[in-house]
Amino acid sequence: MIKEKGQLSLEYMIVLAAFLALLGMLAPFLVQTQALAQLSLDKKTAQVFLAEIKGKTDQLKLMGDGSNFTIRVRPINSWIIIVDDDEIEVVFPQLKNLEEKSEPLKVTLGTELEDNILDVNGLTVFSLKKEGGEISLTKSEP
Repeated sequence: MIKEKGQLSLEYMIVLAAFLALLGMLAPFLVQTQALAQLSLDKKTAQVFLAEIKGKTDQLKLMGDGSNFTIRVRPINSWIIIVDDDEIEVVFPQLKNLEEKSEPLKVTLGTELEDNILDVNGLTVFSLKKEGGEISLTKSEP
């Protein structure tokens, strides 16, 4: 039996509507999966960043005043870096939106740094300096 042109177009519209409804049901899951993947990448980047800070701080302890290192980091989402005495902590503000139960990343250094709270968005360059026997971590221009 030969179908009419209008009947074929109605069938295609029904199939398209079913596909769009399925896509609409999957969209929130896909968005959350993407956000969790980005958070995982950010956590790994933060671990590498903290290890680099620890290594460079250990090197600076052995070097003279005026020595410095430059460290670059490019997180996907924003971070907050909290420097408190001999600890550096990376906090991920987007965790509040994802219902993920995870502790901020923290590293203990062998030396005290100047207390500071730093926001990190996109490419950020840090300067680790030793002046007057004290080591400080500051943001620099990229």
